[in-house]
Amino acid sequence: MSSIFSISEVKTILDAKSPEKQIRKAATEFEAIFIQKILAELSSTEENPFFSSQTRFWENLFFVQLGEEIAEAGGIGLKKFIVEAFKRNSG
Repeated sequence: MSSIFSISEVKTILDAKSPEKQIRKAATEFEAIFIQKILAELSSTEENPFFSSQTRFWENLFFVQLGEEIAEAGGIGLKKFIVEAFKRNSG
């Protein structure tokens, strides 16, 4: 999966003719960010004196990639609820 912050990917989504595809992609990206934030928060609860700011930087990059991979592989079910809620409320 390419980065969720890719300009070309965002343009492709916006140019898509299918609103369904746009909704699913946005829901996947939201779920990826949600997972990233959970992982980062879980990691920050335990302070390790051996971790430097550089280690935290790489750890955060790992969480970004892991969140994207988990969301793309099916996620935690959040995407399904977002898509269903949008369908229910949009028409």
